[in-house]
Amino acid sequence: MDSKSVMKSLCQFVNAVEEMEQAILVPQSLQDMSLSNNGPDDSPAIPSRNGVVLEKSLYEAFIVLRNI
Repeated sequence: MDSKSVMKSLCQFVNAVEEMEQAILVPQSLQDMSLSNNGPDDSPAIPSRNGVVLEKSLYEAFIVLRNI
């Protein structure tokens, strides 16, 4: 594997990690807002949606690492 391919793979990995961080942080802050306004039992959809996004980002990061 040449250096261009390695750099491209590393860039893809960094992008996947950044997406994963956003998937964790943004819905978590929305959940916090929801909890403060509505009580703890009114927001079950956000963590499950977050879980799907997180799993997709982790899968993409794994694929990038596997291809290096």
